[in-house]
Amino acid sequence: MEASAVQTASCPNCGAPIRHGDLECDYCGASLFAGSAAEVTVPALAEAQRLIPELQARIKRNPYDGSSYYQLGLAFFTVKLYDQAESAFWQAQKFSPGDALVYYFTGLAILHCAEPEILSIQEFRIQQMRKQFGTALTLAPSFSEAKVYGSFADALLARCHQDYSRAGIFLRAVVEALPRFSMGWRVLAACSFQTG
Repeated sequence: MEASAVQTASCPNCGAPIRHGDLECDYCGASLFAGSAAEVTVPALAEAQRLIPELQARIKRNPYDGSSYYQLGLAFFTVKLYDQAESAFWQAQKFSPGDALVYYFTGLAILHCAEPEILSIQEFRIQQMRKQFGTALTLAPSFSEAKVYGSFADALLARCHQDYSRAGIFLRAVVEALPRFSMGWRVLAACSFQTG
């Protein structure tokens, strides 16, 4: 069976309605990520767990299969193994370099890997993340979520350079676009503290 991202406006795990920009289902907690116009959700948890060994076997048979690396990245992302998801997405980029979603999810994987240390994230990781969202936006100019997360990377970069006022401007736009994005609020609170 081919693994694929599901395009829907309801949770693929429990069927509950989801809103544009939601990161998790309010009812069952399944991970959700929005694409450009339609909602793009990663596979439900049980499906992801089932797919991981299948996709790894497929990659072992054909190590140049960019689609399988991408689907493996989505599956790892779903089970919150963000470092392994990031690694799979980097491989997908090598073999599917023109796909905006590959770059978008690489950026998200970097972001989620950094979540525990988001207030002390190293600049080179911010630059990596920023480049991924920028490339996704270049490949798909109407990809609004890539633009929002790119702004979040810009805010992190400004904060890293102790430009808390500029970071706050980016962050207010981010939390307005994604009000349930907890990392945005956390970094905004830290910048607001710095600026009084």
